[in-house]
Amino acid sequence: MSLQSRRGLCAFVKLGLAWPATVVLPQAHPGRMILVLSHMRSASTALCNVLASHPDVSGYGETHVCHGDKFAPGRVLVNIARRRAFQPKSPFILDKILHNHLDDFSPETTSNARAIFLVRKPAPSVRSIYNLSQRSDLPEISSLQDAGRYYLDRIQRLESLWHRFPANHRIGLTSESLLRDPEQTLIGIGQWIGLSRSLDNTYASHPASTKGGGGDPIYSGRARKIEARSSEAVELESDLSLSIADELCCQHRRLVGHFQDNQTQHG
Repeated sequence: MSLQSRRGLCAFVKLGLAWPATVVLPQAHPGRMILVLSHMRSASTALCNVLASHPDVSGYGETHVCHGDKFAPGRVLVNIARRRAFQPKSPFILDKILHNHLDDFSPETTSNARAIFLVRKPAPSVRSIYNLSQRSDLPEISSLQDAGRYYLDRIQRLESLWHRFPANHRIGLTSESLLRDPEQTLIGIGQWIGLSRSLDNTYASHPASTKGGGGDPIYSGRARKIEARSSEAVELESDLSLSIADELCCQHRRLVGHFQDNQTQHG
């Protein structure tokens, strides 16, 4: 059997399992989903590692499930279970989404799931995305321009998604604030989700979070907590066009502004 045929069979089996999971298991419901909506190189793997290490949360990182229908939570749960990251007594399941083709959410998801938006400043993000592409298989990123376009498209998509979630079901934070004071930031996230106990800054990285596109393959798997550090002083690369560089900064400011407005109104 060819690789393509095996992948097709695997997808068919997972789809078949998603329906009974959605019907039978309470975790396979949009209201039990925690979604980390971000872009590559934003410290999202570290955040997901902390969340997935909490006894209330099952998950490991990116499941690469498309969320366009009501069976998406079931498919997420199947992927989590296949990687031995499902805890039957945990009330929540976790998925991280970094790519636009996976987050065409159904109305059930946007009405019920808890969405954590996480963004990093453009300059260090673009540089880090490009560096990652040089060390791993990212065929869509072959230049700084490609990294800049990915970041811009993703930030624009995140702004669109922000308005689809109810104000009390979304929270926005920056990578810089998470890294500046991880302990207090995590406590706030845990309280907002409604976890049974505090979200501590400690984790044991699941093997699936460092391979197969599940998360950061470079550093997070070796760490045991989110290390506090100050923001990087990085300039946007000179070989990015001025129009793209300006738009990156503008879009980032707009999205972070939405985060701050939401915190002011509902904090």
